[in-house]
Amino acid sequence: MGAPAGSIDLAGRLTTRLQRPAAPRVDDARAKISARRTHQNESRPHSALDWATPTEFARRYSLQVTSAILPGTGSASLAA
Repeated sequence: MGAPAGSIDLAGRLTTRLQRPAAPRVDDARAKISARRTHQNESRPHSALDWATPTEFARRYSLQVTSAILPGTGSASLAA
């Protein structure tokens, strides 16, 4: 079970978020969501990904998989 103080903090944060004005239009909401997604994936490093951004991690992973499947196609070969 969580500590009572943690529950109070969560309730406070939830109340704060619920008091924020809603996006006036669907297009505005979509733009905000898209901006947030772009920030999360392209700008913000994540500790679970060894402090790489998800975009950078995916690029490195793709290079590793390609190199494993097709030997001789490491990052130096793909950069050319």
